Amino acid sequence: MLVTRSAGRLAMAILLLLAGCVTESATPRRSSSRNSGASLPDGPIATPARANTISSRVLLAISPVGTIAYDGQVLPLVSPDGRFCAVQEGDPPPWPALLATQDAQVPVGIGIVAYDLNTSPPARVPFPADLPDGLLLGRASDSRGFLVESPRPDGARWIGRIDWQTGRTEWLVRQDDVASHATMTADGSLLYTRRPIRGETRELVLMDRAGKTSVRSDPAVSYAMPMATADPATVYVLGISTAGIEIQAISVRSSGPEGTRLGTVLARSVVSRADTVFAAYQMAVSAPCPLPRTEAADPAGPDDLTLSIFSPAIGRMVAFDVRSGSLLPLAAGSVAATPWPFASRPGFLCTTANGLVFTPSPRPRQTPDSASPDARVLADPYIVRRTMNPQRPALLFGPVRTDPRRLQVIAIAPGDIE
Repeated sequence: MLVTRSAGRLAMAILLLLAGCVTESATPRRSSSRNSGASLPDGPIATPARANTISSRVLLAISPVGTIAYDGQVLPLVSPDGRFCAVQEGDPPPWPALLATQDAQVPVGIGIVAYDLNTSPPARVPFPADLPDGLLLGRASDSRGFLVESPRPDGARWIGRIDWQTGRTEWLVRQDDVASHATMTADGSLLYTRRPIRGETRELVLMDRAGKTSVRSDPAVSYAMPMATADPATVYVLGISTAGIEIQAISVRSSGPEGTRLGTVLARSVVSRADTVFAAYQMAVSAPCPLPRTEAADPAGPDDLTLSIFSPAIGRMVAFDVRSGSLLPLAAGSVAATPWPFASRPGFLCTTANGLVFTPSPRPRQTPDSASPDARVLADPYIVRRTMNPQRPALLFGPVRTDPRRLQVIAIAPGDIE
């Protein structure tokens, strides 16, 4: 299967799809986008056409946006309206910083930049002042800004949000703990993990928009890589224990003056026999951030309420069915999957080595052999990020083959049905 031996190379596989193999006993190895060993042809990853591209299930209108620089590893964040994206430039972060382990240090040689995608080519947003040193790009964004994380000299780690247009930093979590791998829920709550500076076990924290927090902890489980979908009543997290890694769906309830609270585990399923935060990073690195919940958003399909993650066991993305607690297979060899409700039959746009494909929504008790055939949408692999902009409900990111430190950006929209 065409994924790589480390989470860094898995992240690159999402964009470059270099040959390799993910294993459940993998250990981090620094990838080098300057010398990847891959032989890539000249020219862009694809030649976008302004005319419609037709497949048996999906009709897309495609238009190029331009190219942007990035660090060759960390995936971009996109504003909900599709106007801005944030990227990390410079040297890829060391693994301890990415994984927020005890040996993490303040990273150097890293820059974070926002681009205005409404200009052609995309223009850097001119922030009035420099951003704080040592920031890492986070995992989510909203209309106000994008998340960043700040490893501190004393071993702590803060979480902040950078305003898309002003570059102002708003610190959301600033405590003497290691707060890491934050994401956002559809209703704007912050979801992250937390551990003591000299501790190993991480707890799950939900902070609502009023700043009230709810904590879930288990001495036998260390939580990692929280995730969310368009359903604000359910959040997801990977639980690491001596038995391996399981995915948990946890209810979220409103408790009046106490604010939003974490509830009970609705469903759980073992994903891997590995027991490291690195393995959890492998599985969740491509999980998209949900769009904010609003009546003005594009119509959400049932798949917007379904979490998709990477399964090392079967080498493809899977959808987590909360009702049955089962993991349903998506496209063969996929390393990323984004719900696409605009087709005649809802499903997922999946990034594979053979290009961007559409796979129909999986059914309960479905196996890889019984899955519906995939429809090829584009001949080349792209990572998909949905937006709330009806003119460009999704943006595609893929590498410029002549420069591994640049990404090509393409806007797509449902085409006219003939």
